[in-house]
Amino acid sequence: MLAAAAADHALRRAAAAAWPREVAAVLGGRHAGDTVHVATCLPCPDAGAGDHFAVAPTWFLAAEAALRDRGLACVGFAHSHPRASAAPSLRDRAELWPDCVQLILGAAAPDAWTVGAFWRDRESVRPLPYAIVPYAIAAGEVPA
Repeated sequence: MLAAAAADHALRRAAAAAWPREVAAVLGGRHAGDTVHVATCLPCPDAGAGDHFAVAPTWFLAAEAALRDRGLACVGFAHSHPRASAAPSLRDRAELWPDCVQLILGAAAPDAWTVGAFWRDRESVRPLPYAIVPYAIAAGEVPA
């Protein structure tokens, strides 16, 4: 799984701004074989409610339409774990949407985020490799 530097930076910035509440975001990009390319992240306003997050269905539909307008698809979600690790919690394992990328940011402080990438299928949650591409991906463009 690859993320453009701009998407990774936007996600970390949103997580720091929401501290100590959780932040949630929709990830836009493309699937290319076994690789998911994240081109952008759309932070959800007011998603954090202390130790968990919720994304309003109407906001999600608007975010999905905005991605489509840019030639991108929703490839997954991201959320933060302020004061906790970048690993899925028991609640995450039960509630994360299957068959899409899940990025989790964990931090002990608002300027020390680590990122974990995960995939939930019907039976389990498994870690994914995560690499930052050092340039922004233009709409509709997927690096090789």
